[in-house]
Formats: sequence, C-alpha cells, structure tokens
Amino acid sequence: MVHPASEQESNPVLLRFHVQRNIATIPKSVTPARIQENAQIFDFELMDEDLQLLLTLNKNWRVCQLTALRDHQFYPFKDF
Repeated sequence: MVHPASEQESNPVLLRFHVQRNIATIPKSVTPARIQENAQIFDFELMDEDLQLLLTLNKNWRVCQLTALRDHQFYPFKDF
C-alpha cells in the first residue's frame, strides 16, 4: 500500500493509478529527472485499498471540457 509517508512521489502514484485502470496516459515532462521518475511506475503496484482510496477523490467534474468541440462526432462527453 502506498501511504503519504512512503517514498513514492504523487506523480508516479497517479500515473500508476491510470495504468492499472487501463487508461492511456501521456505525462508531460521536460527534465531528464522527471522523465526517469515517470518511467518508474512499473517498479511498483498499487494495492486494491489504494485504488479504492484514489477512486473516492472523484468529484464528477472536468478541468477541460472542450466545449468548442461539442458538435464534433467524436466529442467524448455527452452529459451536458
């Protein structure tokens, strides 16, 4: 289980969270150290308790809704 006091930084934990949920994730990184850190997500796994805890953070809102594209045939959000 990954606890806040563990050695894992938050970025790799969140990347790992997406990978374990089979969500394609492309992190933005420009520094070599951050790129290496992002590559370490395959060195550990989140336990079920961690996954469930992270899922409770869902607040059902989006940072980027892409409303200018809402009439596009492949627009992913149909809940307006």
